[in-house]
Amino acid sequence: MHKFVQSGGAFMVVALLCIAVGFISRNGAVFTSIGAFWLIMAIIVRARSAKKPPGDKS
Repeated sequence: MHKFVQSGGAFMVVALLCIAVGFISRNGAVFTSIGAFWLIMAIIVRARSAKKPPGDKS
């Protein structure tokens, strides 16, 4: 589970769920905005984990 969060996958799942709810909801702009925020967070986390050397534990 820790590796799933570090890779950004958990954030991408939350983003996709929010965007999907945004498409079927009355307040679609709110959920789509929240989904976009989580998608940006996933990209940032993924980029940070890609910069670390494979043997680094921190």
